[in-house]
Order: sequence, then C-alpha cells, then structure tokens
Amino acid sequence: MRIVVHIGLHKTGTTYLQHQLASRRAELARQGWLFPKTGFMEKHLESARHDATPGHQGIVRAAIHPNFGLARRRLVAEIAESNCSSVLISCENFIDPFANGSERRLRAEKAAAFFRKLGDAEIVAVMREPHSYLEALYRERVMSLSVRESLSAAQFSELNFRNAVNFRTMLEPWNEEFNGRLRLLSYEELIGEGDYLAGFSSRLGFDLSHENAASVYSSPRREVIEVLRLANAFGSSLEGHVTATKSLVSYAKRMTKLETAPSSALHPVMQDRIIDYARMTSAAFLADLDCHFDWNAMKNKVNQSIASTGSSSALLLPELLETYLFQHTLSQSVASGNSWPKRLASRVMHTVMSNATTRTVAASMYRLMPEGLRRVARRFANL
Repeated sequence: MRIVVHIGLHKTGTTYLQHQLASRRAELARQGWLFPKTGFMEKHLESARHDATPGHQGIVRAAIHPNFGLARRRLVAEIAESNCSSVLISCENFIDPFANGSERRLRAEKAAAFFRKLGDAEIVAVMREPHSYLEALYRERVMSLSVRESLSAAQFSELNFRNAVNFRTMLEPWNEEFNGRLRLLSYEELIGEGDYLAGFSSRLGFDLSHENAASVYSSPRREVIEVLRLANAFGSSLEGHVTATKSLVSYAKRMTKLETAPSSALHPVMQDRIIDYARMTSAAFLADLDCHFDWNAMKNKVNQSIASTGSSSALLLPELLETYLFQHTLSQSVASGNSWPKRLASRVMHTVMSNATTRTVAASMYRLMPEGLRRVARRFANL
C-alpha cells in the first residue's frame, strides 16, 4: 500500500487541488488511487472565500490529538473497502508556518506516529518563492474571518518572516520522521507548465488534467487587501464583518480577472531581506532534496520592481471605497448608530490623501460621499 501525504505548503494551490481531487474520486479510483472521505472537510467556515476548504483537516486533528484511534480505524476501513493500491491525503494544516522549531518537530512526530501503522508514508510539499509565499500568507490572514489580520504587510512580514521562510526548520523534521521520504515540488514550475493539476498528478503517478468545475483561485489585488485590513483594524460586529468581507472579496475576484499579476504590497527592500534570509537558512537543505530556487533571478526581479512600486502603493480604488462604505458599512451605521464606519472612512481618506500622487483619486472619492463623510474627509485636506 502506497500512502502519500500532501502537506501544502499554504498558498501553493492546495485548495484548487483538493477541489479537483474530491470532485473526481471515481476517476482516481479507476487508476488505483483513493482520496479518502474520512476526515475531509468540504468547507472552511473561517475564510471569506466561498470556495475555501481545509482538506483532510479531520485527519490532522486526529494525528495531533493523542486519542486518534477511532479516526485511524475509520481510515483503515475506507482504504480496505476501496481496493485501491495508493492513498492520497491532503491538508496544508499539517504545517504551521508561524510555529517555532520545537513546535514544528512535535507536529511531525505526531503525524509520523499516526501514519506508521498504516504503512511507510511519503510526504509531498509544494514550495513557493519565499517573498511571494510570505505575502500570500498575509493576504490569507487578512481575509480570514477568525484571524482578521490588521497589521500592515510590512509589520506582518517583519514579525513573521524568520519563522515563515525558514524552510529547513519547517520541513527537516518531516524528512527525518518519515525516514527521508520527503519530496519537494516547485509551485512556480507547476504554474509555468500551464496545467497545475496535470503537473502535480504526473509527478505522483496518476493522470488528471484541469477541468473548469474547480477553477484556480486568484488572489485579490493589494488595494482590496488594504481596505479589508482597515476594516479589521477598526472592527465591527462579527455578522457585519462577515457580510462586508465576503461581499468585498467576491467583488475583488471579479476585478482581479482583469489583472494577471497583482502588484506586491511589500516594498522591494523587504522582499530582498526575505529572500536573503530564506537563502541563508534553507538553501543547502532544499538543494539536498533537489529543490533549487534560482535565488539570483528572484533578487534581480525584485530589484527591477522598485521603479513600479514607489509612492503609488497607497492607492485605493474609488470603486472599492464606494462599494465597501456605501453598500455595507454606511447603511449599517445609519441603522445602528455605530460610529466605526466613519472612523474607517477617516482612516482611508488619511491614507489616500497623505500621498500627493493620489489626491486626484481622493477627490473623486470625496465627490461620491454624502455630506457626513465629507465632513470627516475635510479634517485631512481642503477639497
């Protein structure tokens, strides 16, 4: 019996893969592969994304919790009934990108203990370039209905990059606990081949290609993330926040279709630091596992982006502010007497109008506002 455990990483197309695999279990079974129903969760309730799934979260919980006998027996029974020769389990939450070294090792030890009685499991992880990986983690946390991240991208990165992109401490315990059976794939390489699913499946030994039933999720642009972050910072009732966040993310996804490469919210200097740190801590370890990032090409690309970031990074699109403030927040404020939407408007206007390059945009926003919000805006500029 071959057992493959796909542990992410986060933000490397895991949700897309899980949707495809779950919807095509019969096709997989004909090729001798089982994608278990045991422990698989169809819906992630803590994400603003309507299509989010944590995958085999039930198996992760069973592995980490000391009393995992029942879940393992159910998994064994499903494997036996399937008559398949290979099993694929997928959940990115086997890995905690923010945990320290001892916590990471403990998770790997517990996972190894869980799978040991099933057979010699193989571990597969998809790697992503460290600076884009960290920013993608940040975007996800801003959209999370449980985390509701309110730090700026720069603040978040400064606090977390030393754990999040130290791939050696993240993955070395898995390689050791599973006796050298850790395999690393490249996210950029799989994306570059044009069919992520086909590339992933061929490397594991089965044959599936992309179908439209489960499309690739596009990350919202940085302007959308910034508005959501401000909403998180100022807070609201959970119900109001959920409604506003999900609506804005839906709107953002429609907008994102017009862009193939959303610009980074991280300054190139910070991106450069992240790359250097990942290279210093992890390059030799990754190379030993036949994962070879082109570190110099990464740094050159970051350096070339300096001219395109500059002062326009504070830009917030007028239609985003209009959609968020008027459709969701302002109406709630009138009904409840809650003042936080006006504080949010104040913060947004300050962000936009503190930069001379965005004053034209700010003026167009101002013209769309009712008089109540105009009074707030006039504290920061004479329009």
